[in-house]
Amino acid sequence: MSDQDFPNQPPAGLPPVPPAPAGETPPPPPPPTGGGYGVSSGDSLPWEDRQNLGFVQALVDSVKLFVTAPQEAFRRMRENGDYMSPLLWVVIIGVVVGLFSFLSSLAFSGGNPFAGLPDDLQEQLGPLTAMASGGVGIGAIIMTPIMAIIGMFIWAGILHLCLLAVGALGGSQAGFEGTFRAASYSYIGALPSIVPIVGGLVALVWTVFLLVVGISTVHRTTQGKAVIAILIPLALCCVCAIAGGAAMVAGIAGMAANAQ
Repeated sequence: MSDQDFPNQPPAGLPPVPPAPAGETPPPPPPPTGGGYGVSSGDSLPWEDRQNLGFVQALVDSVKLFVTAPQEAFRRMRENGDYMSPLLWVVIIGVVVGLFSFLSSLAFSGGNPFAGLPDDLQEQLGPLTAMASGGVGIGAIIMTPIMAIIGMFIWAGILHLCLLAVGALGGSQAGFEGTFRAASYSYIGALPSIVPIVGGLVALVWTVFLLVVGISTVHRTTQGKAVIAILIPLALCCVCAIAGGAAMVAGIAGMAANAQ
C-alpha cells in the first residue's frame, strides 16, 4: 500500500487536515505584513516603493520610519541597484534645508541682505534690496541640493575609505553604493539645522547616530567600527579647523605687532 492510496494523508508528524465542507472553498491566506506602511510591496523602504504608495505617502512614511525606527528603516533599504532613490532623497532634504536657511537669514537681517553694510551705502542700494533678496533665495534653493549631491559623493567616498581602513567591510556585499545609500538617507539628520542656535548641534548628533545605525546595518559590521570610521574624518576636520584658526590668530597678532 502506498501514499497514493491516501492522497489527503498529511506528511508524518503533522496533524490531519480536515476536509472543507461540501460547496465551500477554504478561506484565502492572510495578506503578508509589510510593516504597516500603506500597500508597500514586500518588506521594502516606503521611499523605494513610491510607484505603489505614491510620492507624498512614501516620503511621509519614510520620514516617520527614520525618526521612530531607524534600524528598521535601514534594514528595509535596498543595498544596491538604485542610485536614484537616495539621490532624490538628498535633493528634497537639500531644498528644504536651503529654503528654511534662507528664510531664517532674512528674519535675522530684517529682510535686508545689505544689513551689514554702512547706513549710507544701504540707502544707495535700497532699490536693489528686494531683487537681491529674491536672487539670494533662488540661488540658495538651487545651489543647496546641487552642493548636497556633490558633497554626498565626496563624503561617501571618504567614509568608505575609512570603513576599509578599520576593517568594517569584511562581511559586506553592498560595496560603495551601500555606504552612499546609508550616508544619503542619514542626510535627514540635517533637518534640525534649520532651527537657529541649537539646530546645528542637534543635526550633527542625529546625523552621526543615523550613520552609525545605517552603516552597521547595511555592511553587517559592529557599531564600534562604524563609530571609528565616522569619527576619523570628523576629527581631521576639527584638527584642520583648529589649525586654521590658530594660524589666523597668529597672523592677526603679527600684523598688530608690526603696526606698533
